Amino acid sequence: MSKSRKVKRAEETIKREIADIINKEIKVSNQSLVTVTNVECSPDLREAKFYVSIYEKDKDIKDKQFNKLKKQIKTIRYHLGTRISDWRYVPELTAKLDNSLQRVEKIEKLLEEDKKDN
Repeated sequence: MSKSRKVKRAEETIKREIADIINKEIKVSNQSLVTVTNVECSPDLREAKFYVSIYEKDKDIKDKQFNKLKKQIKTIRYHLGTRISDWRYVPELTAKLDNSLQRVEKIEKLLEEDKKDN
């Protein structure tokens, strides 16, 4: 089932606002790049899952930064509520780590190694 235009617009708004909140309000990291890659909302817009990519080579640091972000969910939701005050509900938020960038890098590295071997 495809999403309604309303849900798609809401997802884009939430994505933009959460990215701004993470980078300006809560400062998860000074060294690493934290990017909101995707948002998935429930049809009634009461729940939203947002995916973040943290560009950091050290897995331990990356995990610490993601845990710090998860602890800030209530603060993120509060700031989101001040920005989307005309909405009926502020969605409950869930953060997920998006590792697709690391998978792409790994695939590119394997392709480069394959080129060298041939």
